[in-house]
Amino acid sequence: MVSDECYCNIHCNDPNTSTGFSVLENNTSLTKYATVVTKFIAFALRTVKGVAKSDYSLPLSDIAKSKALELYAIMERNEKEISAVDALHQFLLASVATPNPEACSDRWKCPLTCWIAIWALREDGGFRGPDDYSQVIAKWQYSLRCIYFYEAYQRRDNYSDQKLFGAVKAHAQRYLSDDNFGPFIMLKHHMAYVSSLLIRSPAAPTIVWSSDRKSLTYQESTLHLSDLRSGLAKLLGEIEKSIHELTGGLHAEVPSDFSDNFALKNRQHSFLNQESLSQQHHPVLERLMNPQNKNSVADLDVNGRLHWKLGNCQTVLRKLSAINRLLSVAAYMIPSQAPRGEEYIETRIRNADLLRNVFYSYGLWFVNQRLKTTKIKDALDFIPMLCPHRLEKILLDYLILLRPIESLLAEQGTCNMQLATLYEEYFFVAYNQHTTADAFGRALEEISENYFGCRLTRRSCVTCVLL
Repeated sequence: MVSDECYCNIHCNDPNTSTGFSVLENNTSLTKYATVVTKFIAFALRTVKGVAKSDYSLPLSDIAKSKALELYAIMERNEKEISAVDALHQFLLASVATPNPEACSDRWKCPLTCWIAIWALREDGGFRGPDDYSQVIAKWQYSLRCIYFYEAYQRRDNYSDQKLFGAVKAHAQRYLSDDNFGPFIMLKHHMAYVSSLLIRSPAAPTIVWSSDRKSLTYQESTLHLSDLRSGLAKLLGEIEKSIHELTGGLHAEVPSDFSDNFALKNRQHSFLNQESLSQQHHPVLERLMNPQNKNSVADLDVNGRLHWKLGNCQTVLRKLSAINRLLSVAAYMIPSQAPRGEEYIETRIRNADLLRNVFYSYGLWFVNQRLKTTKIKDALDFIPMLCPHRLEKILLDYLILLRPIESLLAEQGTCNMQLATLYEEYFFVAYNQHTTADAFGRALEEISENYFGCRLTRRSCVTCVLL
């Protein structure tokens, strides 16, 4: 089902609407966006089954109630996933995605409007602020577009000339056009009003500097700049020590005339592939395989056949994963303005479906695309980060001397070729898994508390660095 056609734009004919639809690119965002839909479904199923704690029920149509009962029955029987997906889609299409003619004269006939109104209530009887409101509207707009796209996909065979694109165009004109008032247009009007409130709302400062400018407080966390400087120095020192234990003091050497071709888009291309760099890890591998080393990762039998010592391989992999975890925080905080965590952990060292983010030109660069502002501005937006000399040397030692060995040991230790591909493509891979935004966030909080004496979250770190 999913192909490049999945990324086609879904937009109405309104010339003021230029933002198209594209699939969210990480699981963290998908989970957050799905939460509001899950809450709606749970509320609707409880009211239809008569088990809700409140006497209030959503104004669902008879068709929507019927689809809700069908979905509930399938969930009880634990049927195959495709049946559940279709039932879920039919319920959402009938309850929140299809315009209710009565809602034009009475907005409280729209189940989605009623749910948002209930969601906006706080326990103290007040209402949530416009900032919270704009986020939930954005999540519902994305979800509605997903529903319309799935419906178009299901009906694509009815459009013999253009198939999927013909179906998408027809459904966009039916559900997303200003000429046809429905749930999506209702959300669009709400978002315009909420945006006007946000523009007029004063924003209180979230960061307070001390009078001597030696510390700053963000919410309830106080960061002393002296602790930050000493903590970063200590962090780099421990990474250097861990790398030295594995390399025996060997360091990566980049020739003075080295050149990285930024324009090459070939799959798997990276400056790390160049011959002057790609062979430098061999002495380190020989050291790790030395039979005189009690922690040798492999040995030769009497017939000259190589045997991997899986226990020792896993020990080395754990050390390398710990180094990668510390590096993820060091490379996030030291070079420049910190990107969003979701974008940062997608850093690639080689070209794949997306191009790499790590380059070498008179120094080591991270170039992270700002996905959120790129979509808002409809123009590419990047954060280039040049690594300071000490951090650069550490990163090059890791990437040139240790990452090829890490990839090899992961493959041999698990007999999984896909793991080798993972290590070759992504920078931030630890314990045989691509680091998620949530895992990176936990690492940042833990390491910042241990080294800086202040527990920094991704949001607080970005906010502080901007200053």
